[in-house]
Amino acid sequence: AAPAGDAYVPDGTRICRCETSYAAGSNCSKTCPGGSGNVCNGHGECLYASAGCQCDDGWVGRTGEECSATCPRVGGLICGGNGVCTPRALGVATCTCATGYVGASCEEECAGGAANPCAGHGACRSDGSCLCDQSWRTGDCSVGCPGRLGYLGRIACNSHGSCTDSGLCECDERWRGVSCNLTCPQKDGVVCAGNGICDYAGNCSCTR
Repeated sequence: AAPAGDAYVPDGTRICRCETSYAAGSNCSKTCPGGSGNVCNGHGECLYASAGCQCDDGWVGRTGEECSATCPRVGGLICGGNGVCTPRALGVATCTCATGYVGASCEEECAGGAANPCAGHGACRSDGSCLCDQSWRTGDCSVGCPGRLGYLGRIACNSHGSCTDSGLCECDERWRGVSCNLTCPQKDGVVCAGNGICDYAGNCSCTR
């Protein structure tokens, strides 16, 4: 134990130097968190002026549970250097990741990059992959499906086809064009009157 006597804190305040490692306060009347047997849960230093804990690097804890939980690490960095460690319960700490990072230790960068995760057109999953909004495609949701813009956003393939994973339209039988916006000529509801093939531009090439 440190010898009794005078000591000073950084602001110049004169306080007592307490005889025991768990006593604190200006007159040694306070007890450090954890008490005599487990000061700061063995993972921190008692601050004599306030009787609080200065936790060791990578340790946190709520009031009454000071320095009881170790922070997730990856590559030796707390929360991978991409988040903030927060105590949740006794002995439990989790990472709150910065935008564009996911994972228990914030170790996964979202597809599209942290600066623009999922190109702003999707949600980043826990493995860093993207769940794209309805009319957006590719791994980072950066390609919009062809189609007109509606009240709620882009209408993929003008509702006359399906949009592939690469962002291209596969048009329904009677529609053509990049965005399935061209109608094939019909007679009595039959494309090209059944006597031709409707080309990509929506024109009939007669076969008879």
